[in-house]
Amino acid sequence: MVAVIIIWGILIRLIFINSHTFWYDEAIAISIARTPIAEIFTVSASYNWTPLFALLLKPILFVTQDHLVFRLFSLILGSLSLWLTYRVISFWSKPIALMTTYFMTLSPLQVYFAVEVREYTLIVLEALTLTYFYKMYSLDRKRLYLFGYMVVGILTLYTHFYAALLILTFGVLGFRKDRLGRSWLLVNLCILGIFSPWLYAIKDISRPPCWCMGPVTGALATIAGFSVNGMGRVPFYDILYNAGRIMSVWHRIVSVYFGILFILWLNLA
Repeated sequence: MVAVIIIWGILIRLIFINSHTFWYDEAIAISIARTPIAEIFTVSASYNWTPLFALLLKPILFVTQDHLVFRLFSLILGSLSLWLTYRVISFWSKPIALMTTYFMTLSPLQVYFAVEVREYTLIVLEALTLTYFYKMYSLDRKRLYLFGYMVVGILTLYTHFYAALLILTFGVLGFRKDRLGRSWLLVNLCILGIFSPWLYAIKDISRPPCWCMGPVTGALATIAGFSVNGMGRVPFYDILYNAGRIMSVWHRIVSVYFGILFILWLNLA
């Protein structure tokens, strides 16, 4: 059943891969990847971005310049997140894991960012992987899981600054609730320590003025966006009704999804 849900999630993302125009942030991400490797770090910092995603895009440039291929890379990351969502939530409940994966396939944010050349699908995948290693280490104190947690934690921080919130949360949760000991606390401090040179290196790099909303206004707009089925500018309504011929395909997808939902309801009842 989970395989069917994931396949349909991939198909939805493929349908929407060209549903919106290639825009500024995507172009910036690819332009950063085009710079020499040594310059990727400084150019990323000038935009307040971390460098890992641009480094991962760089090999694609040796094959093609087509923006749809770059979006396909994000789509692959987003599709892997669907499987990993099921795997992680299964630690607690397989029926809930099935439903969570189902809702992930329909999430407007997940669908939209899975077809955009930005780092968001990558950090979702890394966050899920980090959660997997955390849970495995809490169940079985093997050093392999601890090492995997540390490596993924470092990569996650070099993907997006907000990953620090996840590292801090897991660090405290593992130490206080799961009693994972001093080694767990030291590993989390080590992750943050390995990221600290980046913060020091970028502090003197000049940055262009930001076109974004201020922190307070932006936070409120983000929260409001979730309540209206998306981030405000990209709810499912806009994606579907502005995508031309997509609508006829959508009717078929909806009918299949209601069928899947009915089957899930029968299995969970």
